[in-house]
Amino acid sequence: MTAYSNSQNLPYPTGSDLVTDGDDAIKALADAVDAKLDAIDLRGVWQDYTPLWTGDGSTKPTKGNATLTGRWTTIGKTVHFQIFFQYGSTSVGGNGGWYFSLPVPARPLAAGACINSTGSVVDQGLALYQVTGAGALLTVAGVDYTDVKIPSGTGRTAYNVGTTQPFTFGAGDTVGIAGSYEAA
Repeated sequence: MTAYSNSQNLPYPTGSDLVTDGDDAIKALADAVDAKLDAIDLRGVWQDYTPLWTGDGSTKPTKGNATLTGRWTTIGKTVHFQIFFQYGSTSVGGNGGWYFSLPVPARPLAAGACINSTGSVVDQGLALYQVTGAGALLTVAGVDYTDVKIPSGTGRTAYNVGTTQPFTFGAGDTVGIAGSYEAA
């Protein structure tokens, strides 16, 4: 088999291949296509990362003994991420809304656009709040962050999760979000 396609450099059978060794020619083409497809990983490989936690108030939060973990993967230029935060007994929430760092830089968002996410905020044993899919993008010192928003009672507006929103956080309370965005 001596002929190759121009765009992908894949072998393809010629007329003489079909007569003398057609089965081998087809197998060689199938093997070459499989090799090209194997090189394209559409599944993504999940990786762990440790998100940073900050706030937009004058007093920034401090982690203390909180648990803060993250995972992420990419498929093409789309980044999928998960963040889990459990407030600790020595954590200090600061004031203002909270932001959690993203695993890789995001492509700048158009005005009014957001990081797509979903999740929950749990006041242990008392209440569960759903997170909206509208996280803002904030860049601080070259690190991209997203906030966590909870719809208000009317459902028309949302507020940022923070030390006292939607409840006063204490040890064991959690924030969990998962989302996606376009990498820079």
